[in-house]
Amino acid sequence: MKLNLNSENSLGNQNHFKTLVEALVTVGTKVYFEKDEEVFTEGGKVDFMLIVEEGILRTWRLVNDKEVVLGFTFPGDLETSPISFLTSTPSQDTIDAICNTTCIKVSRQVFFDKLNELDIPEGIIQSILLEYIDVMINRHLASKAYTAEENYINLLLKQPKLVNEIPLKDVASFLGISKERLSRIRKKHDLT
Repeated sequence: MKLNLNSENSLGNQNHFKTLVEALVTVGTKVYFEKDEEVFTEGGKVDFMLIVEEGILRTWRLVNDKEVVLGFTFPGDLETSPISFLTSTPSQDTIDAICNTTCIKVSRQVFFDKLNELDIPEGIIQSILLEYIDVMINRHLASKAYTAEENYINLLLKQPKLVNEIPLKDVASFLGISKERLSRIRKKHDLT
């Protein structure tokens, strides 16, 4: 779930969101994930969210025995499996750390307790889910409207310092291209 206070999003009330995230940071627990460590796996119930402080997480699903990367979570982003988090149902996602990553972990119970304590309307949950849906729609549209090369350049522009830490196979999967094609794109733009 990419909801970054450092980037624009379409949440209705940014102040509620910012207040909530700041409060969650104070009550959450700092956790560390080593490179390639799984945060959670498909089929498990996710009763927490993470606020990424440093590092990168990768969200993926297994489709026809192939890992398909859905996205990356960078510092400032929230990460969870939203449906599993809110409904206590098994997650369809697997999330792991691309590099050593530091996060603040907040349980579902603490999240809802903070909503009540701060008198933030539960409509914030709807806003967060709408933001998640908007991100997924925009990703889908970008995959249809832009070439893989254009999408790679956009990713690079959004996260210039961190993209090179992501393994080529994962960026290629995210873009829906082969590692070889991605290497050619990087070489063309002298991004190796």
